[in-house]
Amino acid sequence: MLATATTEWIRTGASVAGTIATFLAIAVALWQSNQQQRRRVSVRCAPAAIADPSGGGQRVFSVGVDNVGFRPITLSAIEFVGRDGRNVFVVPHRLSATLPAVLADGESATILFAQQAVENGRAGVDGYYAVAARDSVGNRYFTRFPGGPSGPLLFHHRRARRRARRERKGPESFSSGAPSE
Repeated sequence: MLATATTEWIRTGASVAGTIATFLAIAVALWQSNQQQRRRVSVRCAPAAIADPSGGGQRVFSVGVDNVGFRPITLSAIEFVGRDGRNVFVVPHRLSATLPAVLADGESATILFAQQAVENGRAGVDGYYAVAARDSVGNRYFTRFPGGPSGPLLFHHRRARRRARRERKGPESFSSGAPSE
């Protein structure tokens, strides 16, 4: 038979393990609940062409938005973000899908823009960086613009903002604090 001290240790260990398992189960349940309440959207973009039965066609820029979450979203705008991360352009020449558009869970919307309008906007800002879909709450969901810079989108976005802020301030803002003469 086991000694009394050994059985006490086994009982205490089982009690501690049960308590830890209960806390972990609660944490997982809260995390899953939070994941179901989040808005999750997938955005994709690419140049495309619309074929005409007469043999002609039109070059377009396609932006697809998929609601992959469990909550409906109202898509309010498609924005083109400049390389500095701050210039945001809304190309007005949409060829399809009137906005705002309500997307239930699992639904998709494809918005087509005239390729020439996208290129005209791009020429004025040293290229686009990303395409963002904005919902009615103000959340923005990003994807890379084809041919844009590589690397993490948000990290590059923040770094570009910091760099622009430093350039605006100039070297005098980094003085040692001593009075200048």
